[in-house]
Amino acid sequence: MDFSLTPEQKELQSVAREFRSKRDDFCCQRIRREEGVSI
Repeated sequence: MDFSLTPEQKELQSVAREFRSKRDDFCCQRIRREEGVSI
């Protein structure tokens, strides 16, 4: 639901979303490593 977003704002949103998912993956990997769980 982007009403009046410029292409630049849409690009920023997608980049932020991608960064957030990568950061979440990294955090999950680190937590698993600390718990000694191998997946």
